[in-house]
Amino acid sequence: MENVCPPIVLDTNVLVAGACRHAHSAAYRVLVAVLERRVPIMLTEPIVAEYADVLARPGVRKLTGLGDRLSNVDREKLHARVTDFMSKTRNSPEPSPAEIERAIGDH
Repeated sequence: MENVCPPIVLDTNVLVAGACRHAHSAAYRVLVAVLERRVPIMLTEPIVAEYADVLARPGVRKLTGLGDRLSNVDREKLHARVTDFMSKTRNSPEPSPAEIERAIGDH
């Protein structure tokens, strides 16, 4: 049976901490759950812009090992995906801590 969890807003600090790939950290487990689509993520244009800005910072790129992978992001395609996602997730209820924990599990 698939875990059902309402969309979450992934804080930029959690995104960066998760991208550092410390496998036993809660941030990493949350990020993996989002990437594996076990936990849906709520996105807005300002959130995506903040993610892109923070992840493009030289210190963050070095810390996370992302390097130059973010330099070729097609912003028009990203904008279209965010707009599509937002239209599908409007009015979703906020997940409870128990729903988030069930969705994340012990990954």
